[in-house]
Amino acid sequence: MDSNVLSAAWAGARAMLKVALVCGIGALAYRFQMFDRPTSKTISKMFIQLYLPLLIFSKTSIAITPANAPFLAIISTFALAYFALGHAFGAVLWYFARRYMPIHLQLSLIPAAGFGNNGDLVLSIIMSLEGIGGFTSADVDKGIAYVAVWYAIFNAIFYSASVNCFKADFRRLAKAEEVLEVDVDVGNPGIAIEPATATHVEPSSTTQVVDTTRPDSRTQLNPAQLEATPGLPATHTAILNSASTPSLFTRIRTILAHPFLQSLVFPPNIALFLGLLVALIPALKSLFLPLTTAPLGFAFDAASFLGAAAIPLSMTVFGAALTTIETDRDMLRKHPGLLWCALALLAFRLLALPGIGIALVTVATNGGWIPKDQGMLRFVCMVQACVPTAQICILITQYYHPRGESKEMATIMIVQYAAAMLTLTACLGYIFHVLEATIP
Repeated sequence: MDSNVLSAAWAGARAMLKVALVCGIGALAYRFQMFDRPTSKTISKMFIQLYLPLLIFSKTSIAITPANAPFLAIISTFALAYFALGHAFGAVLWYFARRYMPIHLQLSLIPAAGFGNNGDLVLSIIMSLEGIGGFTSADVDKGIAYVAVWYAIFNAIFYSASVNCFKADFRRLAKAEEVLEVDVDVGNPGIAIEPATATHVEPSSTTQVVDTTRPDSRTQLNPAQLEATPGLPATHTAILNSASTPSLFTRIRTILAHPFLQSLVFPPNIALFLGLLVALIPALKSLFLPLTTAPLGFAFDAASFLGAAAIPLSMTVFGAALTTIETDRDMLRKHPGLLWCALALLAFRLLALPGIGIALVTVATNGGWIPKDQGMLRFVCMVQACVPTAQICILITQYYHPRGESKEMATIMIVQYAAAMLTLTACLGYIFHVLEATIP
């Protein structure tokens, strides 16, 4: 075998071994009770709201320049293409498999296919690349900035649209459990259903902080209900109806509360925006850089110092989270389509999509759309196609489930993440080989 192929394969294995080792340390620390689940949630919250934004801000400010800023459009195009392909496959899988799946894991197959672990897993790989495959620290900084753009698009689509798939599935589950509860009340044989309890789920990767109040549990009185309320004098009803007319401020607040707009003020996205401002406006950049002479250089240095802790913390918690995922063999016998869907998602996300992604980047490079000398840009566009389902899918499943369970989604996740060590290593080795063969 050619020595270049061997070196590329070892580069890919080395990057994945580094990530796996950090995750393994996190898993062992959790198993030996060095930290518990509440501590893990606290660390996750700090990662999302503090460390990751500082990492994105500091790296984007340094890495993005007017010369490479147009490449952000390429990143956005590939992100949208991969998300579209994933959702299309998920829709096909849902259409053919829904009758063999649990009632609360049907439409959820669509985002499970559509979203990969495009945040901290990819960032972990990129931050392990310095000195591997010819990448320098400057290349790593650019890679982090590119991933931040991808991550912003991920959040905007997931929280404004795709999360509705989970909501729809669990609305059906809630209705089914209500029917069972009625059967129990009237004396018919049935299954006793535990009361729904609010579960607070903190993010550990690629996720937002989730409110403890379930959106579907909120009840509001509309004007029609107020009019039908018995015992209210006519004058009181008129006052209530007039008071229910939304003011301009209320309408603006309702618009701003839309999930898409809320995703834009997600802390990592704000950090990306501020980092781009500093990177592309010389007057602002001179306030932070260079570190030794800029008036706010000390603040930028502190942000970089804190941001460097983001990925080790994230991978530690991620490793711990993988040890808490549970499956149920009886569930597999009850829903035979679950294992087949897990294998189908594995085949798509870890075999088919990587091949499609690497081929698309190669075609775009040969066509002159992506410059051949932009190794990190090409690397990010290719590796984003090679990752398993996003961990946020299991967290959202736990959040919406009446009892905070996620065994069905956990089966899908375990199958993929077990295989990802092999497939990601192979993909990274091939990507390094492609880059070595084409970079002048």
